[in-house]
Amino acid sequence: MSRRYRLPRALLPVETTTFSLHFRRIHPNYISRLWKGREKVHVWQAVKYFHNMVATSKKGDVAMVIIVMGVSGSGKTTIGRALAKRLGWPFADADDWHPDVNIEKMQSGQPLTDEDRVPWIQSINGAIRNWIRDGCNAVVACSALRSSYRRMLRSGVLDVTSARFVYLKGTYEEIDRRLRLRTKHFMPESLLRSQFATLEEPDASEALIVEVHLQVAQSVAYIITALHLATLLDETRDLTPEVET
Repeated sequence: MSRRYRLPRALLPVETTTFSLHFRRIHPNYISRLWKGREKVHVWQAVKYFHNMVATSKKGDVAMVIIVMGVSGSGKTTIGRALAKRLGWPFADADDWHPDVNIEKMQSGQPLTDEDRVPWIQSINGAIRNWIRDGCNAVVACSALRSSYRRMLRSGVLDVTSARFVYLKGTYEEIDRRLRLRTKHFMPESLLRSQFATLEEPDASEALIVEVHLQVAQSVAYIITALHLATLLDETRDLTPEVET
């Protein structure tokens, strides 16, 4: 009998998408959206996701989703990708869930409201629950600025150890300096003050706190040690830095 799995919406944002290990079927709506360039996800990511899920998930294992959080420019994508590579886990960027209207608003220098953010956070929560349900470890980069947003992201996750926050902590001056050096990002530097005004910093009981001045390799090593993930290391992965968000 063919074994069938449902892809988390993080990788295939179509509710009815399923994948057969025998027939390699992918929902045609998803292929159409990829072809039109509307989704920031590639077919190889879906294939890589399934390889990881089948290779690493075992019956009875408790999956973990690590949510790397912080303001824009704190290094969420850089650290998240490096951590995922080191562990051999899939990586997802919450920015890819933003609807076009949110992106256009940020590009014009307008801060997002709770009304803008709540549906976006709810969709990410759905992906997190799907990952955990499917027994797949993953790393996701998400700003998660307010404590209420973090509660929403963990909503429906019965085991609190299955969704862990890592907070990339830095001062306004440190982050501002990073943003001034960046290109190819839809958030203007003018929104940084708004993000800091929105930010409700988690304490050590809610998140693992990592200082932004650390090097990528140092941050990843600290996270792995603090979350007791050393036995899951993928020794073939490197820590090549990427664009910081």
